[in-house]
Amino acid sequence: MWGSGGNLNAQNYESLAKLVALIRTLPGDSPSEKRTALLVPRENSLSYFDALRRANAAGDTGVNSIPVSLRALLG
Repeated sequence: MWGSGGNLNAQNYESLAKLVALIRTLPGDSPSEKRTALLVPRENSLSYFDALRRANAAGDTGVNSIPVSLRALLG
């Protein structure tokens, strides 16, 4: 709901804070340089952005996540 002026939930706020902290550590002075450093794949690894996305997806235990599969719910 934050897109329409509401507040971020706690999980999204934490994810945003991690992203901002990461961006501050990246090389470059301009937004373009920061964006490139964030998105370019690292040597033998994912980009910083993809690594952050993977970490967030692996830890999806927020209040909005479904604790059981839809198949189990529907029988």
